[in-house]
Amino acid sequence: MREIKFKVWDKENKKFITSVQGKVHIGIDLNGNVYNLQDGSGGKERYELIEFTGLKDKNGKEIYEGDICNTRHHTNNFYYTGIIEYSGPNGQWFIHQKYPYEFDLRFEEIKEIEIIGNIYENPELISHS
Repeated sequence: MREIKFKVWDKENKKFITSVQGKVHIGIDLNGNVYNLQDGSGGKERYELIEFTGLKDKNGKEIYEGDICNTRHHTNNFYYTGIIEYSGPNGQWFIHQKYPYEFDLRFEEIKEIEIIGNIYENPELISHS
């Protein structure tokens, strides 16, 4: 069974909330909205909840939704760069590549994976002209 955990992106301050000591104390409602418990501010406008996949990359870093990763396919050994996403209807994590062509790569198709950033702090890693 995988470990269920999350981290929170503060859209207003453009940083992850990693410690509650002396900072924002967060709570989550039944719809997955995150709130500052001290003043009730937040919700989807301010905070984004990001889920842990339960997996780690080749360097031992925990892989979260929204991470940008370099991967290698297990059969053709081609390298891909994509974003970690979750498909509710399919019930699985996958890597979504947008450039040079768009496709999805399931985790079981991956031989190697390495986190190189995330869509919040490093969007330039996936933007191509």
